[in-house]
Amino acid sequence: MAPIPFSEEASRHEGLNFYYTQEDLIKEYAKKNHWNYVITRPNVIIGVSKGNFMNFAVSLAIYATIQKEKGEPLIFPGNEIGWNAILDHSSALTNARFQLWSSTNEKTVNQVFNIHNGDKVQFREIWPKIEEYFGFPHYEQKFSEDKTVSNLFLPEYMSKHKELWHQIAKRYNIDEAAFEYTTWMFMYFIVNVPSNAEGDLSKARKY
Repeated sequence: MAPIPFSEEASRHEGLNFYYTQEDLIKEYAKKNHWNYVITRPNVIIGVSKGNFMNFAVSLAIYATIQKEKGEPLIFPGNEIGWNAILDHSSALTNARFQLWSSTNEKTVNQVFNIHNGDKVQFREIWPKIEEYFGFPHYEQKFSEDKTVSNLFLPEYMSKHKELWHQIAKRYNIDEAAFEYTTWMFMYFIVNVPSNAEGDLSKARKY
């Protein structure tokens, strides 16, 4: 694991990561075709875009809707480490504005930038607000003695409630296909992060 906050120059972690493949391809094609490029590295992007996969907001909303329909509390589906970890998300608007600016600025040619909101948050701070937003009574979260053990394995748990979502969607005339856009393994990873996840924004601020 690279030192936190992550810098753009941090060494890559071991194992596969499709973002690494994407970056390598962009650099290779740019060199071959005499392109310029800018690579931006957001954290979890929070925003609304219909049909967008790896969408934490939509996945969370559907999970909350299922729990509400079942009359069950909004259990934090991660582990205690994820509950307390310091995170730095990226709003879709901030990310889009930075990408537009960096792609039209001569000073940023062939550079890599972290782009996060800069407002550090913890799920233990924002979860009560999420409960309130969806109309849940407050639930005192419980965790395993082993802080790495998750309260729920979301991919398995949510696969059992697909039909319930379709019933809810038909009742309220909302998009049944939204369930297909969710990425439960992605959400599972976010709520079970192994450590703090912050990016160093000094380079972006410098430019």
